[in-house]
Amino acid sequence: MSFKQLKNLELKDSMTAEFTLHDIENPDGTSPVLILAPATEVNKPYFNGLLRRSRKNMPKIQAQSFDTSMIQDNRDSDRVLYSRHVVKGWKNVMDDAGKKVQFNEENCKGFLDALPNWLFDNVRNFATIVRNFIDSEVEAPDAEETAKN
Repeated sequence: MSFKQLKNLELKDSMTAEFTLHDIENPDGTSPVLILAPATEVNKPYFNGLLRRSRKNMPKIQAQSFDTSMIQDNRDSDRVLYSRHVVKGWKNVMDDAGKKVQFNEENCKGFLDALPNWLFDNVRNFATIVRNFIDSEVEAPDAEETAKN
């Protein structure tokens, strides 16, 4: 018995997915598109950054002295980690003068800092969903069909 077909569902660190920020409309009618790497353990630099942050937060968690400021601190930390390790490129990102902005870590951090929290949270949520990075031509096994076997 073999299950080689499931190897196609493995996430690889080289996979990327495009996330369109439909809530932002540029002067030319386009929306910014972020090219994201997975924000999961397969992205080792990102995940190691998360682990370092967890160690820093552990005393507060153990003392049960966490509050909403921790949520904001984690989000701010993710803005840095995302600009370094998750956002790999972009399309249609424009400054307030309507000029296209070149992608680099510094510009990316500035863009992510400018996003409202709820919109950055949408980016974070997308980047953590493995299915967004799996090749769309590879279909997951059908649960009903599998159950019949």
